[in-house]
Amino acid sequence: MFYFHLNPSDGCLHLQVYHALRRSMLSGVLPEGMKLPSKRCLAKDLGVSINTVETAYAQLELEGYILRRERVGSFVQALDHQLILPQQNLPHPLDPLHSPLEPLYDFSYHGVDPAAFPFGIWRRLLKESAEGDPKELLAPGDPKGYAPLRRAIASYLSHSRGLEISMHDVLISAGTEHLFQLIRRLLSPSSRYAFEDPGYAFGTPFFTHDLLDPIAIPVDESGLCCETLRHSLADVVLVTPAHQFPLGMILPIQRRLELLHWASQSSDRFIIEDDYDGEFKYLGKPVPALKSLDSQDSVIYMGSFSKSFTPALRISYMVLPRRLMLRYDEWFQGFGCPCSVFTQKALARFIDEGFFETHLNRLRLAYAKKRALLEELLTGHPRLSVSGAEAGLSLLATLDTTLSEEALLENALSAGIRVYGINAFRKKSQGSSPQLLLGYAKLKEEELRSAVPLLLSTIG
Repeated sequence: MFYFHLNPSDGCLHLQVYHALRRSMLSGVLPEGMKLPSKRCLAKDLGVSINTVETAYAQLELEGYILRRERVGSFVQALDHQLILPQQNLPHPLDPLHSPLEPLYDFSYHGVDPAAFPFGIWRRLLKESAEGDPKELLAPGDPKGYAPLRRAIASYLSHSRGLEISMHDVLISAGTEHLFQLIRRLLSPSSRYAFEDPGYAFGTPFFTHDLLDPIAIPVDESGLCCETLRHSLADVVLVTPAHQFPLGMILPIQRRLELLHWASQSSDRFIIEDDYDGEFKYLGKPVPALKSLDSQDSVIYMGSFSKSFTPALRISYMVLPRRLMLRYDEWFQGFGCPCSVFTQKALARFIDEGFFETHLNRLRLAYAKKRALLEELLTGHPRLSVSGAEAGLSLLATLDTTLSEEALLENALSAGIRVYGINAFRKKSQGSSPQLLLGYAKLKEEELRSAVPLLLSTIG
């Protein structure tokens, strides 16, 4: 008599029967050549229908575990148990090795203000896009992305970031990481890559883990040190000129011209401009993108909607130099765009119908108030100075203290506050004074008023 514990709440019964028999065969409990009960007998023993057992037997036969002979029975097939390796006790990848304290307040530099998100409009556009032309929604789509969205992005970048481009220069993908992988494949395999130090590339192993020797270019009070770049072996450099991450400065025009001159010295040199936080500038007009000065077509411009809309959207884009776009067209024929068509369609309408510009203006007002409040709450502390307030969604606090950056982070977390240090984004030498990155987009104003005094109390 066969008996397995079956629980209807654990899923399909035929799968539970299949898995129980499969485990028994793999472990040797059911040996080679053993005849299994008939479907009727096993169904009776287990209290299930004959169809349930038939479905389980059919799957086991399909995978080669049993041999079924008409009017004779079902038999366990031969398995070489020496080839079956023991199960390793590995930690589940989703389970942390330890449970960190959950903070009351998180000064994360990711995310957006949930109170400002246009849920009603976005739901309507998604619904209408999903109810659109079935042929359009079921088609594989353009490898470069949904054409109306590319056109909308090109128009937006033309009037907001000073780029003279068309939709044919725009490529849509799913996240900055995916764009960087595409760039790596389009450029020469022997290209040497340089990154800002400190910079998010050194804090995100994805960007540097498989590079032979990523080159660290120091950042001073004006931004990337072009003199160091000139004397390096780099062919490609990734920069954040609109709001350097994590230090927060805007790259001045002289440095931009020096950077473009460096790229012009060889046809194999490229600048990757990540327009990080480019939409958010609070003093004066927005600074045009570095790409707007690119007369030699050597700048690869990258942008996304993670800060200006939501990181959950996972839609990013880049403007490729013409010679690289021609290479993309040649090498990536049949390469599908990883973003869903109906989401791209909804976003195209969101931009074209003016909702995106309205949303951005609302965000700028909300973030300007939070930035001013955070700066006011931090100002006056005798051992703390603030920078990076002109743009972006975070402030940089430099501390005059004998405590290490690690100790400051631990002290803050013990008080229920999560803040972020700069050393995690450095490759080479650490800064002379500890620096904390304080993001404010996700926090409410009343939360800032409660969190900052708590944070300051941990500094001393």
